[in-house]
Amino acid sequence: MGSARASRAGDGALAIANLVFILDLSLWASIWELFGEGAEKDTRGACAPQSLVAKSDSTCARRQRGTGRGKSQFGMPDRVPSYFQTGWRLFKSHVRAFVISMLLLFLSWVVLEIAVIFLHRLGLAVWLVLHLAWLFLFAGMIVGLHLMALKSVDGEIPRMGDLFGSLERGPAYLLALGIYCLAVTVGLVLLIVPGIYLAIRYCLFAQVITDTSASALAALRKAAVLAHGNWAPLGALFFTAFLLNIAGMALLGMGLIISFPVSLLAIAGFYRSLQPAAI
Repeated sequence: MGSARASRAGDGALAIANLVFILDLSLWASIWELFGEGAEKDTRGACAPQSLVAKSDSTCARRQRGTGRGKSQFGMPDRVPSYFQTGWRLFKSHVRAFVISMLLLFLSWVVLEIAVIFLHRLGLAVWLVLHLAWLFLFAGMIVGLHLMALKSVDGEIPRMGDLFGSLERGPAYLLALGIYCLAVTVGLVLLIVPGIYLAIRYCLFAQVITDTSASALAALRKAAVLAHGNWAPLGALFFTAFLLNIAGMALLGMGLIISFPVSLLAIAGFYRSLQPAAI
């Protein structure tokens, strides 16, 4: 009986994902053009960007150098589309967990707004407490979503409990995000190029916090180390994820139910490829 309900819930989640997939034609037409047939031709014989095969990552890099692959496709390193292809495949494999998690993130915001409406007469202090509480909860849930993405690329099964399993890392994530956004904004205002440099240099801080429970500053330092020598693929990866989620905002943001988890899965796969192979 329980397994039947779980199966129906999974089918329902998959139906929601397929509905958004069909309705958001412009988004998925772009994905197919970018990551479809052309990517298959250029990545044929290349290694898949998964932690499950991370041990052979250096072998893959040598193979790409030897065959001349890995330079560019559509103006980006040709391994970047394969990370999104893998992200889409993993999303479909765990669609129920990711769709429900995204809906819970949205629901948390709805609950906040309802609370604000009913309690606004109690003054500014209550309004501030409600928003701060939601902000820390939301940050912890985002870390949980990152954890689900990392578990997926590690070959594990993400659970709904993972969404709330890292709430204690929310403050570190929030502080790192604040520092990151402030630094990037200042860089963009000054000369634009410094902002782009900082955006790429520190962009993996969320994965570091999720994976190692590092503090905000330690995560930013570690992210800078990981970015060294990977500027082109990191820039292409995050720019593609940015465009994908902009497209996902269509249909009143419903496309984000798919585009945001797929982006996190693609970035998690890249992050894992930077980790030293286990001996």
